[in-house]
Amino acid sequence: MSIPNKPALIRPVSAELNQFVQKLDNSSAITGATSQIHAEKNREGKVIFSRANASNKDAGTVAEHLKLTTSRQVARDEIKRMLKDSGIELTDDIKKAMPSLTRAGDANSLQHILQSAISQQEKSHAQYNSTLDNLKKADASKVAMKIDHTNPDEVKAGFKRELTATNFERMKVGTYLRSNSPTAISLTKMFTAAFAPIASTSANTAINTTLKSLTDNKNPDLAMKDGYQALLSSLSTIVLPDDFKAMCIDMAEEINKSSAEAIAKEPNRAAEIKEVADTFKKTIVSSLFLRVLTNQITLTLNDAQENMAKIATKQGVKLKETSLMLRLTPPLLALINGAQKQEKNTGKDAKVYDEHPEFKNFVTDSSKNNLNSFTAYQQLNAQIMATNSIATSSSDN
Repeated sequence: MSIPNKPALIRPVSAELNQFVQKLDNSSAITGATSQIHAEKNREGKVIFSRANASNKDAGTVAEHLKLTTSRQVARDEIKRMLKDSGIELTDDIKKAMPSLTRAGDANSLQHILQSAISQQEKSHAQYNSTLDNLKKADASKVAMKIDHTNPDEVKAGFKRELTATNFERMKVGTYLRSNSPTAISLTKMFTAAFAPIASTSANTAINTTLKSLTDNKNPDLAMKDGYQALLSSLSTIVLPDDFKAMCIDMAEEINKSSAEAIAKEPNRAAEIKEVADTFKKTIVSSLFLRVLTNQITLTLNDAQENMAKIATKQGVKLKETSLMLRLTPPLLALINGAQKQEKNTGKDAKVYDEHPEFKNFVTDSSKNNLNSFTAYQQLNAQIMATNSIATSSSDN
C-alpha cells in the first residue's frame, strides 16, 4: 500500500498582491483620482503603485509618467510577477486591464478582476492545505501499519512508506530510523538473531581483556582503557550477514528513487531533498547498528559487572563508582554516530572520564579511537554511497 501523491502546489496570495489591489480600490480615494495606474521605482528599485491623480503634480500624473513606454512596461512586468508569485493565471481580461505599451491601464476593471481571482485563489489554497492535512493523517496511519519482520518485501514496503512520509525534510533527519516506528522495530527483529553471536564475540573480547588487566595491574582505569581498546580491535574481525548487507543496499536504492520522485514534485526543494537523502544513506548502517549490534554488546557487558566486582574484591582493588563494564560502549556509540568530541558523548556518566584518565586519554585520541579497522562497516558504507543517486542524475539532466 503506497501513500497518496501530494496534490499540485497551490500558492497562497502574496501580501504584495493584496496590497496592490487595495491601492486600486478607490472607495476612499481623494477627489480627482483617475482610473489609471501610477507606477514608479523608488531608490531601492522597488515598484510603487498608486491610483494616478490629475491634480497631484508632485506624484506625477498618468499623462506625465505612464506616457513613457518603459514606465508602462515596468508596471506591467511587476503586476505579472505578483500574479505569478501568487499562482494566479494571467487571463486575457487581466491583460486588457493592465498597463501596456499602448494603454495606461484601467484600475477600476483591474481591481474588480483581481479581487475575484484572489478570492478564488484563497479558497483553492485553503482546500490545498486541507488536503495536505488529510494526506498527513493518512500517511501517519499507513506508516503505523504493523509489519511482518519475517517477510523482507513487507519490511522494504514499510521502509518506503516511512521514508516517503518524511518528505525529505531536514527536521526529520534526527528521527530517521531512530524512533520505535514499525519499520525500525521490524528491522531490529529481522537482524537481532543474526547479530547476537557477533555482538557476543566483541563483548566477550572486551570483558576478558578488562578482567585480565584488572587482575594483572590492579588498576580500574587501565582495565577500562584496555577493555575498550580490545572492544574496538574486535570490530576488525566482524563479518556482516549477507542479508543485512543486501537490505542496506536496497534501502539506499529506495532512498535514491524516492528522493528523485520528491524532487520531480517539488523542484524548488531539490537542494534540501538531495542533502537529506545523502544523510539518510550515510546513516543507514549506523542506525541499524545501534539497534542490533551495540545494544546487544552493552547488555552483555553489563551482565559481566558482577565478575568485575568479584575480581576487584579478590585483588583488593576498590572500583570507582563509574568503573562499569557497560561504560565501554558509549565511546563506540559516539564513533558510530559520528560525534566530533567523544568525551562529551557519554551520557549521564560523563564523570567516568574524571575518574579514569587513562581511559579518557585513549578515547580522546582520534589516532587511536576510530573505526578505521572496522573494515566491514567501512566497505558497506562505501558501497551504499556509491549507489547511483537518481535524485542527482535526474535533476541535472
